[in-house]
Amino acid sequence: VGIVFGLFTVTFCLSAYVGVNGVPQWVAHDSSEVDYLKEWSKPIKDRERYQKSLPLLCNYVNYSEGTKRIALTSCLGEPAFVVYQNKLDEPKTLTVDSDSLVEVSKIEIEKIDSYAKKQFGDTLVKSAEEIRSYDSYYQKTRMGSRPLPAYKITINDTDGTWLYVSPKTGEIVTTSTKEKRAERWLYRGMHT
Repeated sequence: VGIVFGLFTVTFCLSAYVGVNGVPQWVAHDSSEVDYLKEWSKPIKDRERYQKSLPLLCNYVNYSEGTKRIALTSCLGEPAFVVYQNKLDEPKTLTVDSDSLVEVSKIEIEKIDSYAKKQFGDTLVKSAEEIRSYDSYYQKTRMGSRPLPAYKITINDTDGTWLYVSPKTGEIVTTSTKEKRAERWLYRGMHT
């Protein structure tokens, strides 16, 4: 009984320390050399393509039921709109073609891998894989679920960065670094 109580006390104190002070640098340290989210979704400078497609977007919205929100974005470097309808966790991505809007059903992993290598360089992108279920680091959130399947891109940097990309929108859903993974176990893992 004393060993169990001692172990409980140590883990509780350690998780409280991590909760207040963060993960100690000797465990894991984020150097954040590159802002992957910013590099991935650089704004499109050619605003004219968006403007020309607005009548097409209005027509699409008029003929589809339950549009809740529209986001102006980019999909792998191309102008796009993300249309959220009744099911907010299942948005539709419409890429802007020369004279039409093209609904993206699923972006293939090869295209995501190619775009990642273009944005970050061949040497930084270690691997890209499809994940079909939640794991210890890619989980549902309190606000709702994250898309499945998703693509996990492993970056060959000092932070051990993982990027989770939605195959429906081409956007980075979340990132994970060595520090975030250590915090997950040192704080959340010991508290739950």
